[in-house]
Amino acid sequence: MKRAIPFFLIFVFLLNVAGFGSGLILSRSLQWQEPVKAGPDDSAEYFLTFYDAAQLPGTLLPSFHETIFFSNQDKSFLSLEVKNPVFDSTDISRFIRPDDLGYIGGELEIAAQKAQSRSQKGVHVSFLPLVRDIANGKIYRLISFELHIHVQSLLSEPNMLKQDFVNQSVLAAGTWYQFSVSETGVHKITYNDLVKAGINPANINPRHIRLYGNGGGMLPEPNAEPRHDDLIENAIIVVGEENGVFNQQDYILFYGQSPHEWKYSPNSTVFEHRHNIYDDHNYYYLTTDRGMGKRIAMQPGTNLEKTDVVNSFSDYLLHQLNSKNLMKSGRQWFGEEFELILTRNFSFSFPNRLLDSAIQVRANVAANSLQSSSFTFNINETSVQINVMQVSSGSYPPVARAAFMSQSVVSSQGNIAVNITYNKSTSNSKGWLNYIWVSAQRQLSMTGDQMPFRNLFSTGPDRISEFRIAGTNASHRVWDVTDPANVMQQETSLQGNETVYTLATDHLREFIVFDPSKAYAVEFVEKVANQNLHGAAVPDLLIVTHPLLLDEARRLATFHRDFSSLDTLVVTTFQIYNEFSSGKQDVAAIRDFARMLYNRSGNSEKFRYLLLFGDASYDYKDRIAQNRNFVPVWTSPESLDPLWSYVTDDFFGFLNPHEGGPGANVLDIGIGRLPLGSPEEAAGMVDKIIHYASNTQATMSDWRNILCFVADDQDNSLHFHDTERIANDIDTNFRTFNLSKIYLDAYKPVPVPGGTRYPDVNQAINRRVQQGALIVNFIGHGGVLGWTHERVLELTDIRNWTNFDMMPVFITATCEFAYFDDPSFRSAGELVLLNPNGGGIALFTTSRPTFASFNYPLNRRLLQFAFLRENGEYKRMGDIIMQAKQPSGTDSNARKFLLLGDPALRMAIPTYNVVTTHVNEQEITLAADTMRALSLITIKGEVNCLENNLMEDFNGIVTATVFDKEQKVVTLTNDTGDTLKFRMQENIVYKGNASVINGHFSFSFIVPKDIAYAYGPAKISYYATDGLRDAHGKEQRIYIGGFNENAGIDNKGPEIELYINDENFVSGGITNENPILFAILSDENGINTTGIGIGHDITAVLNHETNKAHYLNDFYEADLDTYQSGTIRYPFFNLPDGRHHLSLKVWDIYNNPSEATIEFVVATSGQIALREVLNHPNPFSDRTNFIVEHNQAGANVEFEIYIYSIDGRLRKVLKEKIRPGGYRSEPLSWDGRGDDGQLLESGTYIYRVILRNQKTGVEELGNKLVIIR
Repeated sequence: MKRAIPFFLIFVFLLNVAGFGSGLILSRSLQWQEPVKAGPDDSAEYFLTFYDAAQLPGTLLPSFHETIFFSNQDKSFLSLEVKNPVFDSTDISRFIRPDDLGYIGGELEIAAQKAQSRSQKGVHVSFLPLVRDIANGKIYRLISFELHIHVQSLLSEPNMLKQDFVNQSVLAAGTWYQFSVSETGVHKITYNDLVKAGINPANINPRHIRLYGNGGGMLPEPNAEPRHDDLIENAIIVVGEENGVFNQQDYILFYGQSPHEWKYSPNSTVFEHRHNIYDDHNYYYLTTDRGMGKRIAMQPGTNLEKTDVVNSFSDYLLHQLNSKNLMKSGRQWFGEEFELILTRNFSFSFPNRLLDSAIQVRANVAANSLQSSSFTFNINETSVQINVMQVSSGSYPPVARAAFMSQSVVSSQGNIAVNITYNKSTSNSKGWLNYIWVSAQRQLSMTGDQMPFRNLFSTGPDRISEFRIAGTNASHRVWDVTDPANVMQQETSLQGNETVYTLATDHLREFIVFDPSKAYAVEFVEKVANQNLHGAAVPDLLIVTHPLLLDEARRLATFHRDFSSLDTLVVTTFQIYNEFSSGKQDVAAIRDFARMLYNRSGNSEKFRYLLLFGDASYDYKDRIAQNRNFVPVWTSPESLDPLWSYVTDDFFGFLNPHEGGPGANVLDIGIGRLPLGSPEEAAGMVDKIIHYASNTQATMSDWRNILCFVADDQDNSLHFHDTERIANDIDTNFRTFNLSKIYLDAYKPVPVPGGTRYPDVNQAINRRVQQGALIVNFIGHGGVLGWTHERVLELTDIRNWTNFDMMPVFITATCEFAYFDDPSFRSAGELVLLNPNGGGIALFTTSRPTFASFNYPLNRRLLQFAFLRENGEYKRMGDIIMQAKQPSGTDSNARKFLLLGDPALRMAIPTYNVVTTHVNEQEITLAADTMRALSLITIKGEVNCLENNLMEDFNGIVTATVFDKEQKVVTLTNDTGDTLKFRMQENIVYKGNASVINGHFSFSFIVPKDIAYAYGPAKISYYATDGLRDAHGKEQRIYIGGFNENAGIDNKGPEIELYINDENFVSGGITNENPILFAILSDENGINTTGIGIGHDITAVLNHETNKAHYLNDFYEADLDTYQSGTIRYPFFNLPDGRHHLSLKVWDIYNNPSEATIEFVVATSGQIALREVLNHPNPFSDRTNFIVEHNQAGANVEFEIYIYSIDGRLRKVLKEKIRPGGYRSEPLSWDGRGDDGQLLESGTYIYRVILRNQKTGVEELGNKLVIIR
């Protein structure tokens, strides 16, 4: 419904909430922001927005969207009014772009419709909160209003279509064979066709032959439109079935339909072609073991007096190549190109055309030109010119502009020539043809082997038509194919060379006249295995996949069934198509199967998640090379403008009766996609999910407490402000988490040829990912190659991540970071997800260009829902995106966001609570002691359950991180705008591990000398795990500041053991390009990590470049139950090949320094390298250990060791698949026995070590060993 609200300029502020007998009154106010000039990259436009604004489709205007669910589920929406509107007095017309002015009227246009998400019922309301004074053109913003919502009893609600589904598919039993057709007409299945399909005709009763199929065209997208449920039987003729034997001369005749269709449009009064975007074939299913089949019956004529004589009919032809998608997005594919060849000629033949009847010609063309251009159509004697608008400039310009031509032509010529010329306006202009439709009137005279026909002009109430088909003979048959599943053979008479019959034509009828001997052939596709999706039990999680990925999909389903106690169902797309779209590919078939499960779930909590387990492609029909269209995605009709074209998986979750079509749709299930292109990618992804969710010692550490926020520095600090608002909300409401802020404008830019770079930001992002974070949230410019114009994140960075034990969830409010449906490349977002060695576990991300102003509300809601519990548990990722999107309505910007990940997976948020009980033996509830520099602090605490009771069975480790006070950071104004301030609490006073025994823990440390002496609240962050469960907490009641005047004396610096990657490394050894500095530190009073004192940071210097020192304060972690020793692990990235020198400088808490150095050689891991192979002891008598030094740290590799006697005989082969953590392998032990199990005799042996990595190749190296018995 829509309701107009007159514009009155009133400047008051109203707010109240009240109920009334048949509905609700809700008061709303809009928090408008100052207009910001921003946009995708440098396509700068002014944006008007307010808190939680959505995007008005096709514009840059903000839209008010709200979905209101009723607490009383016995009520449903009836009507809605907006009352008491209050408008701002400021004219904002100068901020409106000209293209959008037409959307703003003199009154509010309110759109409201029923909304439903699962069992919740309500209303979705949306409108543009701007009005224009028509007299002077001024535009004003709505600032407050009341929603008056009227409801009705469900008993009085009109009954909406809620489709009932059969409980068993016909495919559940019997033997089935699938055949395909590509054109509409009468088809023949011959004896040889049956033999080719593997059927022995001698073994079948031809009277039992049945044929099933659901006709042509695409499935309707709106749920309320009718469609067939499961396969339906078609009426057929089996010639020769009378004797009960299918002989070689026997055959089957049936009416088969093309997947494309022509439909009469009452609005345009012409037949319109509807191209099937998903499939170029239609499919029929044959079976012989279900009893007597359905046969085509004879349809008698009528004896009523005729009102019309039909001797002509409407015919139509199409030219459409569909060979090129200009933007690799959208549903339209174009054909002929007009660049070097500017004129192209097309001919359409309509035999026996009525020359005095008008020809209808329609065409669709497109052009890319910086100036307006035109096409000239010469249609026989008539010339028509249409203009095409110029394309705009910018970072996301349209690839072309379309134009439509419709012309009625009368011509005395029989054939119709359509000659098209593109009139270029510039030398670089280029044009394309989409299609030409031609319709004409023909004499009803038989031409060709088959002739379909229909007549519009004889159709109407009480019309009786006599059809007279000229040029026929006794062999011709007429079928009434108006209902394709129930074809009737028309009873006719032959009068000379005319076939004649009379029939009621109160509705439009479709006929075909044909010679049975000239029926079209069919193609055998496959024998279809029995299946019964219609009988499937309703699962919690549905996984839809491709047969190529089926094994891994089942492995993931088994994991969720065993680990998450979820009922799972795994099906392939082909199985769905068989039962829901008659074998044709169609995204609506997947949605309809999901809708069946949803309907059957009723008001239960079953069927909440859909995982699309496979990649998708903008090419549904495999026209492009190396296509990966495994599980298709819904795509928008827009195909020329990247700002308004998009793909979305949301379509599969619009499951209520009034949903599925245009308008506001509300998600009913949580949907995620894994864009997997091969079984190998699928195996790697399932490994990641299982590893992430399994709660092992490797994955359970304090990275789960960290939220990282990355903000771009452009668009007048828009991204900074949006990020700060979100971060501050989190810090206010969920203070247990530690915020890591990487804001570009707080770092120094470095000029480079062609632009600017932020190397420190790049390093900060890579380190954060390598160290782990629960969530990495990015707001700013981005694309398929990474983040920001300054390239702070690139594909090389993503590929080099090896954070397998600490994988974040990424939220990227940026443009097309995960453009996953172009098989020609892997986007940055896809690489984050598919990195087998780490990267991200999931992404809430974008697949197309988006607008920053409208990204913010969804980003904020994603994080809000991520940290809310239901029944004591955090939401699964599918629930998060479902609930975050519910208010979005028709907002196409929100539709561009999707979950690349498993919707049934929960984020690794710790479950239980860690609390502080004592500080220096004093209860924390009393006045807490102050942490002074050089004072010894002892903290005691406990691990509690959700009800805050002690968990006495919790025995494990707690990691405590003590932060100094918050610090104020000032931005550098690198881009534009004002200097900005934000707060960070990141200076670590102490970080260590303590034992948790029966739920209790205690740890001590000495506060470093280098703290900020001003007093303020410190923060202690806790993470605890017992190996299976985890908990976290925070303490902010303790102050830090001042100095301990009674501190002891210490003049000795820390002790340092410096390695690369692990303790096995020897100085001068080999590494890959991403080595890890590993250091073991000890000091009687502890290590200084505060980073406050000038020059007292933990620093690493590569190759003596002291001006490029790396600061390692945050990377120090104390050992278990002591503050006197600990370790540092610090990653380097993309180091060049060759020898490197590394020095490490460390200070203790008294500011005494120590330094250590080491050298190493980089051999890029892209090319596998072995530096040394050895065995120890050597010589040996009973056992030796093989050690290999290589450059494949963190990769999956296989060692093979071949041991030969001195005469060249192979005596032993050792093989082991490992995932080495460092550059020197763990010892591989050998007992001196040969492959026959016998001890080898004393002597000298030669061994050869082969190192294999499927991605980087093979390398081998040899050595000698000696056995002494």
